[in-house]
Amino acid sequence: MYEEPSYYAIIPANVRYDKTLKANEKLLYGEISALAKSTGECWASNKYFSELYGVKQNAVITWIRNLREKGYIAVDYEYSGKEITKRIITIGPIQKNRPSYLFEYGGGIQKSVDNNTSINNKENININI
Repeated sequence: MYEEPSYYAIIPANVRYDKTLKANEKLLYGEISALAKSTGECWASNKYFSELYGVKQNAVITWIRNLREKGYIAVDYEYSGKEITKRIITIGPIQKNRPSYLFEYGGGIQKSVDNNTSINNKENININI
């Protein structure tokens, strides 16, 4: 499945300035953030990334493993029996039962459907003047 990347990538400061990450790992993080923008999930394959950056798939596997080990991305799999049907990469650690509309870029940008105006208004109702 091909995903149309957005026009920009987000690489938060904690990823950009992590001296233990290689430059290409940081770039891959940005690409994942761009692909995950619409749903919070990236389904791109190792082959897609290897062709995009002109490297072998083993390099991509290593980059993804390093990003996952440092907690910058999470990788989950969907199965059909014992066969992997889909790899899902999300920014930040996977939170089970996390709704797809809640998407965090490692640096703290967060989208939520909560309406804080109505929450605030409910709290104000109980104030006696």
